[in-house]
Formats: sequence, C-alpha cells, structure tokens
Amino acid sequence: MKRRLPILLLLFIGATVPFGRSAPAPLALPGGAAAARDDQRHENEARFNDHDRQVAHDYYNQHRKTPGFRDDDRLPAESQARLQEGYVMDKDMRRMSHPAPPDLVRGLAPARHGYRYVVIGGNVCLVDHDYRIHDAIHLELGLGL
Repeated sequence: MKRRLPILLLLFIGATVPFGRSAPAPLALPGGAAAARDDQRHENEARFNDHDRQVAHDYYNQHRKTPGFRDDDRLPAESQARLQEGYVMDKDMRRMSHPAPPDLVRGLAPARHGYRYVVIGGNVCLVDHDYRIHDAIHLELGLGL
C-alpha cells in the first residue's frame, strides 16, 4: 500500500495540472466596436480613450445649452484645476455636477462597474461611487483631442 501512494499521487497530479492552466482568450464577437472599447477600458483601468474624447468633443460642440456644458456652468479657475485624476469631489462640486446625458453616454465606452460619467463645468469626468475622478475630458479649454 505504501508503494501505491506515490504512484497514485503522481497520477492525480498529472491528471489535474492541465486543468490549472489559464483559459484561452475569448473570441471576438462580431459588431463589437463598443465591446472592443469596453475591453480596452478594462485593460487601461478607468480611463478615456481617443474615441471617447472625440465623442465628447463632438457632443459638446452640438449641445452647448445642455446643463453642465452651458457658459453659465463654467467653473472658476481654482475649481477647474482640481478636476484631475485622484481628486474626490467635495459637496459643492457634487452639487454642480450633472449625470452625463444619455446621448453622450451611448457614444462612450461603457463605464466599468461602480463608475459613472458626470458633467461639470464643461468637463466630462469618469468617477467612482465616492466621486473620485479617474479621468476627465476638459472640453471648454479645447483640451482632450
């Protein structure tokens, strides 16, 4: 019996090792431009890509009367400077922010679970549930392209 134990152990390990390998990469599905952007978003963590910046710029140019994009909604320079990665919006900044319009969100890559898009002072921000900014597109300054 003592001689069989090492042999059985080796057979068991030999049979289970192939199952411990990582799964093959998923196949690309047709019609998946948004899915490809979503995959890229996961790879780049929570960041905007060039496509997102172009969509936001185009939306801003066509919808300057939308809350968050109006001239009256612009932020003072000191507040504008805070809108960068890592900043957690305070209560005043949260009150000035608006959920990103559905038409804009449809053009952007889907936000990761627990993240959402907000618009504040002509900027599109990707924030988490704590209002921590993970990326921002500064439109009114002509940046982001």
